[in-house]
Amino acid sequence: MVEVLRAFVLAFFVLMGVVLIVTAFQALHRYNLMEFGFLARILPSLVAWGLSITLPIALLFATTFTLGRWSSDNEITALKACGVHLSRLVLPILGVGLVLSGTAYYVAEEVV
Repeated sequence: MVEVLRAFVLAFFVLMGVVLIVTAFQALHRYNLMEFGFLARILPSLVAWGLSITLPIALLFATTFTLGRWSSDNEITALKACGVHLSRLVLPILGVGLVLSGTAYYVAEEVV
């Protein structure tokens, strides 16, 4: 779970940075403004909108990356050989995914 969390944090901050930079430049270009005061006023709504997009994508990336690495290192095979059921690996990640998806839904529907 710690490996998934590390990958999630890294992916979240990278994706959030990209989303904020791109949407900020699009907003500045759309309104033909190059004022940072305008950007400071719209930044909270950009962050809220970016959260609703980047949370699920970052978790998907982190889960795929971590489980793929475990599979390539044959750690999943070793755990199955030791008698550990795969649900013990998947259920914590699924629980975190449900919580983050609910948070992203709340932010997209209520905050934005």
